[in-house]
Amino acid sequence: MMQRIQNELQDSRSQVRGVPAVFISTHTDSGIKKSVPDVLKVYERWDLRVTTSILNRWLKTMG
Repeated sequence: MMQRIQNELQDSRSQVRGVPAVFISTHTDSGIKKSVPDVLKVYERWDLRVTTSILNRWLKTMG
């Protein structure tokens, strides 16, 4: 079941592609400690700021 969910996420929209799936259980408390590093990694990627000059240079290489 978990593998199927991970596969569906990877095959889905680009906004969630590459985002780790974190499986937790409040019933057994499993996965909660493991989820913290993954959540922090996702936050760091989401919060990444790219300056206009860097973005413009990158766009120039695309054209």
